Amino acid sequence: MNKNPEYYTTKEALKILREKGINISKVTLISWVKKHKLGIQPGGFRANRFIQKNFFHEFMKKIEKDFFDNV
Repeated sequence: MNKNPEYYTTKEALKILREKGINISKVTLISWVKKHKLGIQPGGFRANRFIQKNFFHEFMKKIEKDFFDNV
């Protein structure tokens, strides 16, 4: 369980996306986090990533619109 209220773990973020009907892999999520600068990786290479909640929710709004408009 993530103890920082400002961040989601990748597991938590994937669960939120799946609840919205967006099924992606962990690799894709990490790619989005890196590309769109949605979080941090404080332990360096191969460490867990933490996704900033406010950035993630803003990004999710855009993804939901694009994802469901193209289905």
